[in-house]
Amino acid sequence: MTALTHQQTRLLAEIRRPDSPEVWSTGPVEDLYRTWHIRTPRHEARRDLACLADAGHLTRHGDATGRRYRLNTQEAGA
Repeated sequence: MTALTHQQTRLLAEIRRPDSPEVWSTGPVEDLYRTWHIRTPRHEARRDLACLADAGHLTRHGDATGRRYRLNTQEAGA
């Protein structure tokens, strides 16, 4: 398994917050990054979500695009 970047670790901590939205997609991640003063291309936010899903922290949710995610509550140790 590939280690998460600092940015991905920080995003995961935000997603795990109790007051966090239940479903995440690229747009809200971009908005969050802007509040952190991080300017990145849209594909980087999309990649970060996909990496968290590939690592088992998130699960794909909803539509056929596979670009909406929820926290994986079944992951080991959760």
